[in-house]
Amino acid sequence: MKGSMFRQMLTAEQILLDSQAAAAALAAARLLKLGSWKQQPAVFAFLVTYVAGGLFLGLQGVQSSSYYWCFLLFQTLSDLLAMLVVRELLSIAVARYPGIETAGKWMMYGSVSVSVVASLGLTAVLWTDATIGTSKLYYVLVLHRSLQFSMAVVIISLVAFLSHYPLELRRNFHVSAYFFSCVFLVEAAESLMDTLSPLLFSRQADLATAGLVALALVSWAFLLRHEEALPPKSGTRTPADSALIQQLESLNRTLSGLPRR
Repeated sequence: MKGSMFRQMLTAEQILLDSQAAAAALAAARLLKLGSWKQQPAVFAFLVTYVAGGLFLGLQGVQSSSYYWCFLLFQTLSDLLAMLVVRELLSIAVARYPGIETAGKWMMYGSVSVSVVASLGLTAVLWTDATIGTSKLYYVLVLHRSLQFSMAVVIISLVAFLSHYPLELRRNFHVSAYFFSCVFLVEAAESLMDTLSPLLFSRQADLATAGLVALALVSWAFLLRHEEALPPKSGTRTPADSALIQQLESLNRTLSGLPRR
């Protein structure tokens, strides 16, 4: 009975991994068909990596060493691409405000750097604790979760910024920004739940996350639309919108003296 239940859980995990890969492939195909991948290459690369990761992991046994190394490889790639995606979304959102763009990028660099240093310091302290064990995976996961936390702060700030200011941006950009944020934050919540587990992972949380991510990716794909040239909106702004744009312009002038990168 126990063996049968375990096989059923592995089957469910395999189905959800395949669903994630298929959903990410659908979203990537939509970006490719609509030409939006040219404006959002990091987003497109993130989705392609999601597809490759799901397919490769699906071909490996969960208990095998190959699954372990594939997991570490694609998790590392996903983390690196997630940072590039956030930088890309930020650059597109405030392309007309270089001072704000520079400040936002340095905020992201600072947040990631602090998290990395804190993670390395924490790992050095825990290294002497025999009760933690000597598993290299533990230290990799500590660094991964710290990076996720720092990026989650930046993503939440970006979403709040996009929701507050009437920026003249393409609809597909908003779709990609919000659904990427959804996927990333769901996975960050999964990492938090894994942290609370004695074994550093929770199969129930992983399965639930896989289902939610697949749903978000499918929704992302279906909400993308073909877009013509961005229409000017400056003549249709409300007084409130104009006041918010003036705030942005004033903030940009203030920050424009920061070092550019």
